[in-house]
Amino acid sequence: MEPLVLAMVLAVMQATPPVPRQTPNSPASSRHSINEKAESKQNQAPSPTPVVLALHPITPSLHPVPDQHAGSQPTKANAPEPILVREVSPVPVDSFWWNRFYVIFTGLLVVVGIAGTVLARRTLKRIRDAGEQTDKLIAHAETQAKAAQDAAGAALKNATAVMNAERAWILVRMMPTGPYKKSGIGAEIEYVWEDGSELTEEDILNSKHLVPERVVYIVKNYGRTPGWVTSQWCDARLVRTINGLPQPPDYFFRRASINLEKLDDLYAPESERKGTIVIPAEDLEPAGNREAFLYVYGIIKYRDVWGGTHETRFCFYWHVPTERELNPQGFYQEGPEGYNGQT
Repeated sequence: MEPLVLAMVLAVMQATPPVPRQTPNSPASSRHSINEKAESKQNQAPSPTPVVLALHPITPSLHPVPDQHAGSQPTKANAPEPILVREVSPVPVDSFWWNRFYVIFTGLLVVVGIAGTVLARRTLKRIRDAGEQTDKLIAHAETQAKAAQDAAGAALKNATAVMNAERAWILVRMMPTGPYKKSGIGAEIEYVWEDGSELTEEDILNSKHLVPERVVYIVKNYGRTPGWVTSQWCDARLVRTINGLPQPPDYFFRRASINLEKLDDLYAPESERKGTIVIPAEDLEPAGNREAFLYVYGIIKYRDVWGGTHETRFCFYWHVPTERELNPQGFYQEGPEGYNGQT
């Protein structure tokens, strides 16, 4: 209903209305207007005199009529009066066909307006339906993209897990301290000190063979594929407090027992190599008396077969037990934060 009313209003506003005809003025209104104009013109400047048509008798009478009022002057009432022609009466025009044409044309405009409104509503509906369909397609595409992203993430995690299981893992462990093997197999093995002197039972009972004058650590590839060590740094250090090592670790920034910044050493699976640090006995006396604390720490950097780079940080603390401690003397893997870890 609203589109129809809107179309009719638009059609009526666009159509040209006919010019109404004017009816001739009646004698009374004409005289009234003449009197008003005459009064108004008295106060104005004289204007041109209107055209006056005086009608006089043309044929005189053959027999004079006796004057009933002889000897008297003729009155103004008997004088001829002029006829004033102010405007011409309009000619009536037949407007039947004009009215018919106007009605037909207006009706056509209404029909055109209704048709345009219907087509516009249909177009708007199609646009709205297309927009809804587009929104559905966008939502479906977003769902598919999220599913693809989740699948890619799962595949990446799976690939990473496979690579971690197959890649090289180069780690470090400490060897027990003590005398060095001389000869023999099994129970017949003989140990001697570094200077060649024999290891006695008294030395063993007094734990002298555990004094870390010569620290040995093992670098081994525990992975399933080869790895290449690109740099290695390791040092032994005495500090006055537990976990008194510098933060952050000072790898490659100070002189150390082992400082190899550029390497390309191949480590096959299960292969290993030893690193040795010799500590003078006089430097170990504060650690044996618990006046200082001994740490052996370092870093190993390497790459795997896929080109990935990794590092292993290690730190070992030389533990000297007291009379009430149950843990035996030796190296334990512990240290400040950031000194132990693998990537």
